[in-house]
Amino acid sequence: MLRLVDGTAGSAIEVVARLLFRKAGIYAETQAELPGIGIVDFLLEGFLIVELDGATHFEAQ
Repeated sequence: MLRLVDGTAGSAIEVVARLLFRKAGIYAETQAELPGIGIVDFLLEGFLIVELDGATHFEAQ
């Protein structure tokens, strides 16, 4: 189990999500920094942003 810990999760639910994404074969970049947006919980397959427990709201610019 310890080999699954990578220190990038911001919460327990993010750990569970990362493991589920990995099990499903989905490439998930954790705590991805995106220009003009900021840091997001996950960037799936390089294009889908997933926020699980954040209070940040995004506004179109």
